[in-house]
Amino acid sequence: MSIKGNIKTFYLSSLLQILSNDKKTGVLTIVDGSNTVEIYLNDGTIVFASSSQEQERLCYYLVSENIVNQETIDRCMQAAEAHGVKIGKVLVDQGYISAEDLTDIIHDQVQNIIFNLFLWDNGDFEYLDKEFDLSGQIQTEFDTMEIVLEASRQVDEISVLRKQLPNENEVLKLSEGADHDLQKLNEDERPILALVNNKRTIKKIIHDSGYDDFSVYKVLYSLVSSGIVEKSEEAQQQSSLSASIDLDLEEEQESEEIQLALEDLPSIPAEKQTDPILGPSEKEEAASKAEPAAKKGLPLSKKQRTIAGIAGGAIVVAAVVMLVLKPFVP
Repeated sequence: MSIKGNIKTFYLSSLLQILSNDKKTGVLTIVDGSNTVEIYLNDGTIVFASSSQEQERLCYYLVSENIVNQETIDRCMQAAEAHGVKIGKVLVDQGYISAEDLTDIIHDQVQNIIFNLFLWDNGDFEYLDKEFDLSGQIQTEFDTMEIVLEASRQVDEISVLRKQLPNENEVLKLSEGADHDLQKLNEDERPILALVNNKRTIKKIIHDSGYDDFSVYKVLYSLVSSGIVEKSEEAQQQSSLSASIDLDLEEEQESEEIQLALEDLPSIPAEKQTDPILGPSEKEEAASKAEPAAKKGLPLSKKQRTIAGIAGGAIVVAAVVMLVLKPFVP
């Protein structure tokens, strides 16, 4: 059995419900741009899920939770790539985390991968009935319908939280005078606040935290509503200034290209200036030169298009002038 479509028109909740009710065994793949998620089902039960960003998110999570530091992550990542294994196995083998802790972390990560899928606005999917081998992976089991219900609840709550927060592309900063409130933060809020640095956007904070979107949105809402964190106006002004500078540079470059195009235009001899209309022999010569280029189908460069446009405009203007002055010329 094979099912294809897009979650924009075929809801993910409906798709998972069908696969669960039919007790399907196979792999559901969903792709949106550079992000790919695979969900593995056995008799309709979700037993594993992977994401193209899972290794990165796992590393961010371990650092955010102070389980290991970034230096350890970098070293273990190199070892994992050298031996062709997952970084989790290296961390366990080298004694940084226990196998039980890794199992719990992977369980939460798989759950969060599925939850975050429900926040996607678009994505092509394909389900295929097939047997799969997950040896070497830490498998877990989720009741598919419970996952769907919980994910739907989170989506509703996130939509409410988003309305109370700045846009996800806005930069956040620590509010002035908020130092005395930092002692009141709980263990869930501290790792998120550590990522607020007057540089990261809300979207970047969520990504770099390694946590699921729902958990980060709840913490950010708490930090913003309590006045500890606020939108960075300085970062917004800097972004606007950068955009303005880029626009000015682009206009200046276009002006220089037009000037160069004008300089490259050939001068017209005096005897030719009185009649801008080509004679029969000149038309044949121009056609013979244009035909090979047309056959080749070669695209014009931006500079060539600029020159052609200016030259064409000059010829049209000259022709109009000659038509207007012709009755008065003996």
